Amino acid sequence: MPGDPAKIFAGSQATDTAIAAIRAQFGFDKPLGVQYLDYLAGLARGDLGTSVRTGHGVLDDLTGRFPATIELILAALIVALAIGVPLGVAAGASARRGVERFARGVSTLGVSIPEFWLGLLLIVVFYSSLDIAPAPVGRLDIGVPAPDGVTGLITVDALLAGDLEVLGNAAGHLLLPALALGLPAAAPIIRLSAEATASLLRSDHLFYTRAIGTPPHVVYLKHVLRNIAPIVTTMTALIFGFLVGGAVVVEEVFAWPGVGLYAIDSLHYNDYAAVQGFVLLAAAVYILLFLAVDLVNTYLDPRKRLT
Repeated sequence: MPGDPAKIFAGSQATDTAIAAIRAQFGFDKPLGVQYLDYLAGLARGDLGTSVRTGHGVLDDLTGRFPATIELILAALIVALAIGVPLGVAAGASARRGVERFARGVSTLGVSIPEFWLGLLLIVVFYSSLDIAPAPVGRLDIGVPAPDGVTGLITVDALLAGDLEVLGNAAGHLLLPALALGLPAAAPIIRLSAEATASLLRSDHLFYTRAIGTPPHVVYLKHVLRNIAPIVTTMTALIFGFLVGGAVVVEEVFAWPGVGLYAIDSLHYNDYAAVQGFVLLAAAVYILLFLAVDLVNTYLDPRKRLT
């Protein structure tokens, strides 16, 4: 991030005195070593610094925008799992080459399409051309009040408040960015689910289970899905990290007021503290998520309880 954030913040018409005052206000006039130590000391106190762009504490900025990003990522994750697991299981279980080729084609397409391009395509098709999707202006239409914040997730808060009008409005705004983020994320789930299903169906215990006349729906619901659940759960953690990165560009495309858009705007202003805060938040989420996945896998796989 080359450049002087104090000059960017002060504007092109600012005097040298004003720029120097801004540098002193944010500590940019100190040696780099001193700035680094000050930053570490602030981290120990839970202080991520002050944003040059907003003038607020970075922690406050991130806390206010984090629910919007979580709502988007969770919706995208639902899309990815809803597409990836059924299609992957069908491809792994079917003896027809056509099903496998279709799943492979969807997976390859998902890997190949960038999220920002898919987001723009969805806007052009469903908003500009067909006019069946709301304008990409954030989480709600302009003028629609958000429900009282309980969780920070507008769809959940509207549901808790029983406000179906706001719920429908929020869901409409959430749909396209969730598709733009979730469709590419479905690709690795399709591949993993297909390989795991095919391997399971070739195993001795599944061969015996089917040989004794167990109904197909019991085979897949009780045996196949139960056995691939730990694998898919681990992949979900990896995909969650992928979605955190993808959310940055998707939020920019859809003007979604989350931490990704906050990071992009902060980059334009060389807002070091804000960008560092975003990176730390993403890393912390990733670590906590893998811890949660380990705990969930211990519950799903009884063999791990004995180790």
